[in-house]
Amino acid sequence: MENDKPRILIIENSKKVTGAFKSILLHTTYLRKEFDFQWIIPKKSKIKQDLIDKNFKVFEIPFIEISRSYLLFWYLPQLVLNAIRILKISSKEGIDIIHVNDIYNMVGVLIKWINNSKKIFYHVRLLPDSYIGRFFFVFRYFITRNSDEIITVSTAVSKHFDKHQLLIFDSANVDIKSSANDSIRSGVINIVYVGAIMTGKGQDMAIEAFAKASAKNNELRLSFIGSFDSQEPYYKSLLEKINQYDLSDKVSFLGFKGEPYQLTFPVDMALNFSQSESFSLTCLEASLVGIPVIVTDSGGPRDIVINKKTGFLISNGDVKTAAEKMLCLAENNSLRKSMGEAGKKFATVKFKIETQASKLSETYKKHLTAQA
Repeated sequence: MENDKPRILIIENSKKVTGAFKSILLHTTYLRKEFDFQWIIPKKSKIKQDLIDKNFKVFEIPFIEISRSYLLFWYLPQLVLNAIRILKISSKEGIDIIHVNDIYNMVGVLIKWINNSKKIFYHVRLLPDSYIGRFFFVFRYFITRNSDEIITVSTAVSKHFDKHQLLIFDSANVDIKSSANDSIRSGVINIVYVGAIMTGKGQDMAIEAFAKASAKNNELRLSFIGSFDSQEPYYKSLLEKINQYDLSDKVSFLGFKGEPYQLTFPVDMALNFSQSESFSLTCLEASLVGIPVIVTDSGGPRDIVINKKTGFLISNGDVKTAAEKMLCLAENNSLRKSMGEAGKKFATVKFKIETQASKLSETYKKHLTAQA
């Protein structure tokens, strides 16, 4: 029965679907036969319906998400109030472990200060060169001293921790639907770039590289798949670049898609030129459906991409090489096919949900046994 299972409270700070949310949702869904997972999310979060659809119990509280524009003045008092709210929910629901799904949410630390007996897990999904910058080391200082388990998602993240950390790779649904091109053909070459349109995610580099490649191969087409705000300066700057290079007939923005690789056209390659990636679920998803990838060597992708075998790893900001690799794949049908097949085989084995979820299950059980 559900009430007989250990109860895990997942604290998810995102207000929209992210790779971090998709991964922890997949893991908790897979493990729900063993554990009773409940969720705390921000009010008015777009992820609520996804959780309700899977019959998870959901609580909403007024989180303030740390971003490039967050206000510390409001964050600290809200943090205290949220810690008290979560402790009340935890007590009422009989929660055994509180699992915070990213390093920057300090509510878990505060809960530990208030009630040291609470088991606190932290998932670390950011790197020091991400948007939180030097705050990474501040957050690391507090969570290493006030958590019972630290879970990292890649070797790039792991190297920043030397105390009680466990590496568990993110996973993706291997049954994901796609329109990956698995045929040898000529004609239009479709390139996709999956990810939210925002500063630091590399769409600007993609347009510059695509402009160089497109000047040599008129059959290239680039589609951005991900949420965006049409009023944001970064999005507007991308439109300006597209107009500058006269690419309006070759570059399109398709918006957010739940199944990003299930499109009305065949996909020949995928890009990710993010400046900092603790993992890169979009690269994993592309590999799982047999799409070769060109990605910046920005941290997490090193675990996912075997350079020159399943795709290409390039240096951050290297527009010239990015363009060369686009042309290399565009002009070599057999290479696209062989890289896609190699990537699918590698990713399917290394990032199996059964393997990664079992690691999470084992560490939950280890702490539950110690607690008993």
